[in-house]
Amino acid sequence: GINAEYGIARGAISVSVIGSYPIFAFLGRGAVDDTIVQIAEKFNRRLERNTELRRVIILFVWHFLALTIAVLTSSFGTVLQLVGSIAALFMLFFPGYMAWIESRNGNWGYRVTGVVFMVMGVFTFIWTIVYTLYQVATGTS
Repeated sequence: GINAEYGIARGAISVSVIGSYPIFAFLGRGAVDDTIVQIAEKFNRRLERNTELRRVIILFVWHFLALTIAVLTSSFGTVLQLVGSIAALFMLFFPGYMAWIESRNGNWGYRVTGVVFMVMGVFTFIWTIVYTLYQVATGTS
C-alpha cells in the first residue's frame, strides 16, 4: 500500500543522504577552510591551510546546523527541502568556487564556468530556503 511505498521512499532518501553527506561535508569543509585562509591573507595574516583544529570546528558547526534544522522542523518534507537546498549549494557553488579560484591562472573557461555554477548554486539555495520558509509560515508545507 501507500505506507509501504512511503517507507521505501524514505529509506531510499535516507541512504542517499547518508551516502552523499560525507562527500558534501568534505568538499564544503575544504571550501570553507580555503575561504577562511584567503580572507585572512587579505588582512595580511598568514594561516596554515587545513589545520586539524579548524577542520574540527568547521565540521562541528556543519553537523550542529544540520542537527538544528532536523530538530526544529516538524515535517519530513521541510527537512528534505532544506537539506536539498544545502546540497544544491554544495553541488553547484563550491565546485564553481574552486573553478573560479583555479581561473586565477588566466583560464577564462574556468572563470566563466565557476561564475555560472556559483550563481546557479546561490540562486537554488536562496530560492529553496525562501520557498520552504514561505510554506512553513503559511502552513502549506
